[in-house]
Amino acid sequence: MNIFFISKDANWQKYRLEILDKLAKTNNHNIKILTTGDISQYLSDSKNIKYRTFRSIFPQKWRTSFMPGIIIYILRNKPDAILALNNVKNITEYVSLILSKIINVKFIWWTHAFDHQEKIFYTEIKRAYVLFFFHLADAIITFSPRGTEYLLNKNFSPLKVLTAPNTLDTSKIFKLRELDDVQNYHKICKNLGVNPEDRTILFSGRLLKRKRIFDGVEAFKIVEKKITNSKFVIIGGGEELEALKKIKQEGNFKNIILLGEVYDDLVLNRWFSIAKLFLIPGCLGLSIVHAFCYALPVITEKAPCHGPEIQYLKDGINGYMVEENNIQQLADRIIELLNDETKRTNFANNAFNTAKNEANIENTIKNMNLAITHSKNHQD
Repeated sequence: MNIFFISKDANWQKYRLEILDKLAKTNNHNIKILTTGDISQYLSDSKNIKYRTFRSIFPQKWRTSFMPGIIIYILRNKPDAILALNNVKNITEYVSLILSKIINVKFIWWTHAFDHQEKIFYTEIKRAYVLFFFHLADAIITFSPRGTEYLLNKNFSPLKVLTAPNTLDTSKIFKLRELDDVQNYHKICKNLGVNPEDRTILFSGRLLKRKRIFDGVEAFKIVEKKITNSKFVIIGGGEELEALKKIKQEGNFKNIILLGEVYDDLVLNRWFSIAKLFLIPGCLGLSIVHAFCYALPVITEKAPCHGPEIQYLKDGINGYMVEENNIQQLADRIIELLNDETKRTNFANNAFNTAKNEANIENTIKNMNLAITHSKNHQD
């Protein structure tokens, strides 16, 4: 099948490329990603995936976007199906849906299905607007069971709504872990310039305010007083990086290591392989899957902005969720797991099993393909 995927932000979302590439290869689809802006350096065309960029009539920094070139492209190159994310400020998606009804093309939403950040609940008008366009689609793929439940409670047919848990290419990560040159712990440490006796806490993600990285820094200050060989390794770039550099320099925090953005999968693999815990105090997304693939227990706060991936965290089983803004409790949980290797190993095994059984990309691809290939038979 020829599938068009529409997303204003597809120019930087590596994980979506991985999911779509796996979907295409597994089912012999050809997918064109239609987006706007510059394509990030770590994204590229493959045999089954091609990028096409179009100009938005609104400035790129605006959340609102409309790319008329995509509408023309759809008319000229009629696909078998269109996949879109339901970004209410991406006008292109809604115009494409209306067009798909006219030219008889399958249209599938790939979506949270509800406002998972819950800062402000949908107004009645906005809710009605979104649900109206959901009903027009041939199928809806939700990121989590919670999204599916929401739609079923809104009287959508179970035949029209499928859950495809939001995840990473877990099969690729599992294979990376099996590479001979990353299995030897001491060898990895030497390669990274790390003392094998260090106990590493890892953060990996975009350094945005909602991630609350400074809560992690404050908690680590408490941790390193109790565990002197602890290290806090922070991977990622973003708006908070310069402030972090300043704090590290002014406080002479030698046990906080700032790596900036890392795109090399093998380098990431090594850091994840030597870590003991994974810490993101604020909004948790797909990084939890990455951590669980490496059997890393995850510690976070009860933030209202967590993505649907928070479904994978089982408090007290494969990680901990502490009270929001409770730095001491955050530190206490880190210290607890670093000092109790038996408990940490138990959490680690549970984390890996969660990645293997619940977040496995094969489950996601199976349901996505079912929605795409059979969506015309799914009616309310």
